[in-house]
Amino acid sequence: VQLVARRVTGMGATEGHLQLTGDCLWWWVDEGAEGSPLSPALPCQAASPPATEYWALDDLVELWPRRYRLQQTALEVILQDGHSAMFDLLTRDHCQQLLKGLLACRPPNLRRLPSLNPERDFAQAEYTDRWLRRELSNFDYLMVLNKFAGRTFNDLSQYYIFPWVLQDYTSEELDLQDPRVYRDLAAPMGWIGKEARREQALARYASLEEAGMEPYHYGSHYSTAGFILYYLIRLEPFTTFHIQLQGGRLDHADRLFDAVAKTWAS
Repeated sequence: VQLVARRVTGMGATEGHLQLTGDCLWWWVDEGAEGSPLSPALPCQAASPPATEYWALDDLVELWPRRYRLQQTALEVILQDGHSAMFDLLTRDHCQQLLKGLLACRPPNLRRLPSLNPERDFAQAEYTDRWLRRELSNFDYLMVLNKFAGRTFNDLSQYYIFPWVLQDYTSEELDLQDPRVYRDLAAPMGWIGKEARREQALARYASLEEAGMEPYHYGSHYSTAGFILYYLIRLEPFTTFHIQLQGGRLDHADRLFDAVAKTWAS
């Protein structure tokens, strides 16, 4: 199997080719080919992927169908050492062709067959029950939730997300048995805190509805590349991605992430 594909990394993708042999999955970029405008060669870890890479099929442990730019055309491979690679195959047919080819090779350490119904698979694995029995930590449970929800570390627009759970970020000690420590999980973040923020959301919805347009309360989504870079700015390669997104410089200091308590209050 040999297909044209994009290697998805960070904020963009690099076009190249995938070839499946009997024991390896190969990736290479044509000499002189350019990456996506969103992923030029940059210093440090934010650089485009190497021109040639390969992954031994013996190292494959998981295969996950993924979306890329809202299309179900991507596949993510996860290795024994925890590393992963994500490829956009451009069409669903090509994605299925690669997937079938990989399964036909019978990778010996593949511990999960890809599924089009991850919600059912999640329920059958009883992750929630295991979490309630404290067999899984909060962190591990949220990581599993993100993975089964289709999220990936290879695409900043689909990066793993964690919920705001607490609302007290100023006390020196927290009593976790005190319900006042926790935020109202039944309400979205835009509904919590300042009354003016709620009124603004309601007014926006009513105004759009009155104008005969599709109404909405919020004009932005909680999961975007910009938000991911806001929180992870002090960690590479996200620092370099942030500089790239801001036209070659860091954003103004008063718009950079400074403290959890400040972000909560805003």
